[in-house]
Formats: sequence, C-alpha cells, structure tokens
Amino acid sequence: MEVDRKEIAQEHTAKNDNVVFAKNEDIKQYLQEEYWEKASPYKIPKDFLISNPETVMLILDSLSISSVEEKQHWFDLILQMDDRQKNELRDILDREKKKFASICNVASVRKKRYNWFMSTFIICCIVCYIVMKFFHVDSIFKINQIENVVTYATIEIVKDNLHEEYVKEASNYDIPEGFVVNYPDIVELILWSKTLSTHEDKQHWFDLYVEMNEEQINSLKDILTREKEELERIYQKYWTGVMDNL
Repeated sequence: MEVDRKEIAQEHTAKNDNVVFAKNEDIKQYLQEEYWEKASPYKIPKDFLISNPETVMLILDSLSISSVEEKQHWFDLILQMDDRQKNELRDILDREKKKFASICNVASVRKKRYNWFMSTFIICCIVCYIVMKFFHVDSIFKINQIENVVTYATIEIVKDNLHEEYVKEASNYDIPEGFVVNYPDIVELILWSKTLSTHEDKQHWFDLYVEMNEEQINSLKDILTREKEELERIYQKYWTGVMDNL
C-alpha cells in the first residue's frame, strides 16, 4: 500500500512541475497560529491553501490520516481532485473531527468526575479516621487495662446474625460473640468501612468491644453510619453523572 502511494505521489509531482507550493508566510497568512508548526513539514499547494484553508487544517488534525507520509499523500492528491471531491474530503474529515471531539469530551467528563470522586472519597476517609482515631480513641475510648475472658463468635453464630454477604469476610476476624449477637449492624458497618481499610484496623475495633460502654458503642455506630451514607451518596452521584454522559 505504501509503495502504491509513493508511486502515485511521484506521478502527481511529475505531472505538476509548475505547481507553486505554499511558503511559511503563506501558511501564517491563511492558517490559524496553532497550525503553523504542524504545516511546516508538508508541501501544500498554494492555491489549495488559499481556497480551502479549512480542509488543510482538517487534514493536519486528522487522527485517521496519522503519519506524515499519509498527510502528504493527500496534499499531493489534491492536485488531481475536482471541487466536488475536495468538498467530499472536507465533509468526511469534518465529521471525523466532530466524532473524536465528542468521544474526548465524554472521556474528559468521566476523568474529571472520577478525580472529584476520588478526592472527595479520600478527604472523607481522612476526616473519619481523624475523628475516630483521635477524638474517640483518645478521649471516648480510654479503657482500663483489665483482663477479660472473651468468647468469640463461631461461624454458626455469624451465619445466624449477619447478612450472607458479610459471613465470609467476618470469618477472617476474631469477633466477640456478644458483639455479633447484640450489635450485628455495627459488626457489618466495621466490615464494610473503607476508613478502617486494613485487617488490623477492623480487628482493633472488634477487640475494643469488650471495653466499651453503651454510649461509646452508639458513638461508633453513628460515625460508621455517617461514613457509609456519605460514601454511598458520593458514589451514586458520580455514577449517575457518568451514565448521563453515555
């Protein structure tokens, strides 16, 4: 295919020895500034540049005509095309440009929404972590170092009290039986939590259960509930925006 194009280009050149090609000053006069450097590697017929600057810019912009050789090939072919063919070429390249612009716009919107989502998500996680780590660990959850005999929940107790989607995850932890039986919703919130992201973080809060009073347990539930609701709201808003642009 490349050989055929080169032969055609050579034939066109031989048949058009008297063709005047555009110089730098012509390019600067008829093309927008952003195309000056793009046009510099090419031999563009001056008459075509003057009469069809939009088509010249479309060829330079084209993603389907990607290489220098392919673009030059079309500038060479212009010498053999009539006005109808030139108009058809312009229309094809214009539709291509608009299509790619639409795709890029959707991709850009998705990227911006994703970046916004991730930034908000990270900020939310940091805030929740600070609140729990400093305010509630240091001030609310100051515990006395006492020894307690803890009975951990068996897999049967976990299955009886937690929703099915949490059973497998819960089996990876030592969870006090009383925590699973009396506060299954809080156990599920800890397992779900994105702020408590590591195994150690989640196990730490399961261990703290035996030292917490009712008020402290309710405070923990409120924090984790707010975290889940906020992240689900952000997630829903992000994906709704993405789907609206599909």
